[in-house]
Amino acid sequence: MLAFWTFEILGVLYAQKAVMDILAGSIMPLSLFPGWLRTIALALPFQGVAHVPLSIYIGSIEGSDIWLEILKQWVWVVAMLVLTRLIWLRASRRIVIQGG
Repeated sequence: MLAFWTFEILGVLYAQKAVMDILAGSIMPLSLFPGWLRTIALALPFQGVAHVPLSIYIGSIEGSDIWLEILKQWVWVVAMLVLTRLIWLRASRRIVIQGG
């Protein structure tokens, strides 16, 4: 949706991929992050891409904590759906269609 406000989004896509890989724990485990960055990374939804599945696989997340992590991801899904809808409603006012 950034294309509604920018002319070129390729740089934004590269930055988004880099941030997501770092905060997901794909490049380095979140347990090795400094405390302040680990707190931020664990609060964001990116950890569900790599950190949580790998933690479940190696056994550092077990039992009811697995369901808590899944619930956190569903909360993020709902929050992102609402946020995306709000942004879409605002962005759709900017559409100008030319041609016939």
